[in-house]
Amino acid sequence: MASRNTGKPDFEKTLAELQQLLEQLEDGSLTLDESLSKYERAKECLDICRKRLKDAELKITLINGDKAEDFNADAPEAK
Repeated sequence: MASRNTGKPDFEKTLAELQQLLEQLEDGSLTLDESLSKYERAKECLDICRKRLKDAELKITLINGDKAEDFNADAPEAK
């Protein structure tokens, strides 16, 4: 699941996998052991996505330098 250029996991593929895992967990048709395994992998995917987003935020801050306003991914879009 690593991106070819960076060796880091591909964000979009990892996010898609996370979404698929969550759908499977919510379905309710898995055994307990299957659910635990899927939950563990979903947690790994979530951690990867969070790290990639944090890295992207840092990169944007570095690119913008001192001119940067605080970047907040949770902030509503400006109108």
